[in-house]
Amino acid sequence: MMPSPDAQQGIPHAPFTDRGKLTVVLFASSTPTREVHARELAREVTFREPSRVPSHDSAPMSPVLRLDHVTKRYGATVAVDDVSFEAQPGRLFGLLGPNGAGKTSSIRMITYITTPDEGTITLGGEPVGPATQQRMGYLPEERGLYRRMKVGEQLVYLARLKGMTGAAAEKMAREWLDRFDAADWYGKKVEELSKGMQQKVQFVATVMHGPDLVILDEPFSGLDPINADLLQDTVAELRAAGRSVLRSGPGRHHAVGARGADRRGARQRGV
Repeated sequence: MMPSPDAQQGIPHAPFTDRGKLTVVLFASSTPTREVHARELAREVTFREPSRVPSHDSAPMSPVLRLDHVTKRYGATVAVDDVSFEAQPGRLFGLLGPNGAGKTSSIRMITYITTPDEGTITLGGEPVGPATQQRMGYLPEERGLYRRMKVGEQLVYLARLKGMTGAAAEKMAREWLDRFDAADWYGKKVEELSKGMQQKVQFVATVMHGPDLVILDEPFSGLDPINADLLQDTVAELRAAGRSVLRSGPGRHHAVGARGADRRGARQRGV
């Protein structure tokens, strides 16, 4: 389902016209809020929740993810420059910007693939590290399934790396595949599946262990509209269950396509 014209008109164009800028987007489903420079976005501001998500107005929430004055350099190049923001449970937010804006560099620091040169990143109040990786689900832009391995075996293997038992992983893998009308894929090799089918399998691998933070880097690439809608509906349900979801993409159409999101926030020059 496409966003309504009002929702599309509600997304300002200006933030996405400056080349080389990383935009942290946390926006209401059809009512964007004011823009804030990343250096000003040091604390969470309360906004009305979409009706499908339980309201959290009755009690303050601790942020799932927090970046505090984070900077990353590669030699003389500043890839991420003094970025600060928070994400609360059940929130959908995005990292938008052209190639070189710092999206991937930010995600790599959040997932503890690299570390910041300055600033801190915490997940649930704990500095990111090997332990917090267990509580994240990351769907990278470059897909990484083992093509000659069977789908079920692969899902169980990846879930066990995230701390699940074999029995629990098998149960969840079958439930998630059944949900996507893909129960008969369990015994098939990945190389037997189309690109769109493989993308759904990797999405299952990203979320089946119940992570606190789900990171989706251009998640709908290669999907037809029906399956893209299916994944968007699933993301909305993850949020309703209290998961924070980060989406990454190149520009404004990713913001417009992010149904049920919460806040519009900051932009920051990267490269």
